[in-house]
Amino acid sequence: MDVLTSTIQSLNDSAMGEDLVHNKMLRALPPTFLVPLLYLFNRCWDSGTVPSAWKSSILVPIYKGKGDRSDPASYRPIALTSCIAKLYEKMIKLRFEPLIDNSLIAEQAGFRKGRSTLDNLIQLDHDIKKAFTRKRVVSAVFFDIKKAYDTLDPFAILRQAHKFNVGNNFWKWCRAMLFNRTIKTRVGSICSSASTVSLGVPQGGVLSPLLFNILINDIILADMPSIKFVLYADDLALWTEGSSPEACQPKLQGAIDKLSIWLNTKNLVFSIPKTTGMVFSRKIDLRQDCLSINLTLYKQQIHFARNVKFLGMWLDSKLNWNDHISHLCDALEKRLNFMRAVAGQKWGASRDSLQKLFTSIIYGKIEYCLPVYYSASKKLISKIESIVHHGLRLITGALKSTPIAALFNEDNQSVGGIDCTLLIEKKLHPLS
Repeated sequence: MDVLTSTIQSLNDSAMGEDLVHNKMLRALPPTFLVPLLYLFNRCWDSGTVPSAWKSSILVPIYKGKGDRSDPASYRPIALTSCIAKLYEKMIKLRFEPLIDNSLIAEQAGFRKGRSTLDNLIQLDHDIKKAFTRKRVVSAVFFDIKKAYDTLDPFAILRQAHKFNVGNNFWKWCRAMLFNRTIKTRVGSICSSASTVSLGVPQGGVLSPLLFNILINDIILADMPSIKFVLYADDLALWTEGSSPEACQPKLQGAIDKLSIWLNTKNLVFSIPKTTGMVFSRKIDLRQDCLSINLTLYKQQIHFARNVKFLGMWLDSKLNWNDHISHLCDALEKRLNFMRAVAGQKWGASRDSLQKLFTSIIYGKIEYCLPVYYSASKKLISKIESIVHHGLRLITGALKSTPIAALFNEDNQSVGGIDCTLLIEKKLHPLS
C-alpha cells in the first residue's frame, strides 16, 4: 500500500485517456478507495491479464512546425492512454527496473538511472582522441533505427524477456499488454473507429523504453572486439580505428552486414537517409577527399559527411568542436535576444526573474555535455564566455565598460558561479 500511495503522489498532470480518469482524481482518492485499486492491480498481475481499456489509446496528431500540413509525416502522434494503466506500469517499473538494468549491456545508456548521453559522448570522444595520440584514424557510422518503437516484433520482446531473470509474471504481463491493443485517431472533435495494433510497443507507455532496451540487448556487436559502439535507445554509433580510412573499411562493412541481419530478426530496419559515416583524423597529409570510405547499407552507399550531429552534439572530423560551438553560440544568441526583449531597466523583468531565465535557457544549454567540448581551444571557449558576460550585464544592469571581474563580484551568491570554468568543475565534481 505504501508503494501505491507514494506512486500516486508522484503522478504529474498528464492528459487522460479514453476512460476520462485524470491523475488529479487519482491523487484525490481517499485511503478507502486505494484498497480495491490495489486489489485490482494484484489480480491483474497474478492472472497475467490487462483490461482492454488499458490497452486502448487515442492518437492526437501534432504539427511539427515545418513541412507540408497535408503530409502525415509532418505531424507527430501523441498517444493519450489510461492514467490508471500508467500508474500500474509505474509500480511494475519500480519493482523490475533495477533487476533488468543489471543485465543490460554497458554500451546502452538510454533510459537508465544514472546514465545519460554524456556517457556515450565521453566514450566516443575518448576513443577518438586516444587514436589521435597514436597517429591513427577513426572511421565511424551513425545510425537511426526507422520507427523503432512502432514496428518492432512483440514476439521478439517475449523471446528476449525470457533471458532476464524477472519471473514468469513479468513475461505474462508483456504478452497481455503487447497484443490486442487498439488505437483511435482524433482530430479536433472527430474521432475515428478503433483499429487493432499488432506491432510495436505502446507509444508513451511507461515501460516501452525498458521493453525496447530488453529487445536490443543481444546486439550482435558485442561479439566483435575490433568494433566499438554506443547506444542511446534507438540511436547507435559504431566505430573502429586503423592506419587509414581504407584499413577500417572491411571491419565496418562486416559489422554493418551483421547488424542489418540481426536487426531484421526484430522486424526493424535502419533509416538510410539518417545514416551517416564520418572519418576522424588529424593527419596533415590526409586529403579532404580521403575522409570517406566505400560502405553500403541495404546495397545503398552510405553518405560520408564532414560533420554530423549525434546525441545533440556536432562532431567534426578533427574533433576540435568548431562546428558544435558555432551552432551553440547561434542558439545562445537567439536566447540572449529573448532576454534583451524582457530586460528593460525601467519596465523589464526583475533581477531575480532574469537570473532564473538565464539559468534555464542559457546556463542549461551551455552545461549540456560541457565536459566533452570543454577540450576546445581557449579562443572557441571565449566565444561562449562572451555570451555569458553579456547575460550577466543584462541581469545586473551593468554598462558594457564594466570589468568582467566586477560582474562576478557584484552579486557573488546569485550569479558569480555562472562561468565556464566553474561549470566544468561542477559537472565533473557534483559534490563540490
